Amino acid sequence: MSEGQKETIDWLRSLKRPTWIPPDRIMQPLWTIIYTIVIVSFGSVFFMALNGQLPWVGVATPFALNLLFHFAYPSIRLNLRSNVLTTINALLIVGTLIWGIVVIWSYAPWICIANIPYLLVAAFTTVLQSTITAMNWGK
Repeated sequence: MSEGQKETIDWLRSLKRPTWIPPDRIMQPLWTIIYTIVIVSFGSVFFMALNGQLPWVGVATPFALNLLFHFAYPSIRLNLRSNVLTTINALLIVGTLIWGIVVIWSYAPWICIANIPYLLVAAFTTVLQSTITAMNWGK
């Protein structure tokens, strides 16, 4: 393990956390299900956009941005070690997901329904991250 990895682990362990944080044994399988939903539903959005069944601008855009923000989340959290930036990123994930659900409805309502679990988990994660940020303000 590198020195940077040790520092990151030490930083994570030093953070105050709320008592209601769910254990990894619950969140890891849940995120596996969410990722499967995302692959199928977002893949369908991009496939439809590539085939001209819906516009890229305005409809596929929030899904692309959501993936960008989602993939940036671990780097912001673990490399930058910034609770504030991680909270902002979590808000952007939820915001782009809501935007995507709203704009895709008239094209493929099933994508909206399929992403409800993702929205719920992302919203919970955002509340959790916001709480951790508040509990560790200035750290």
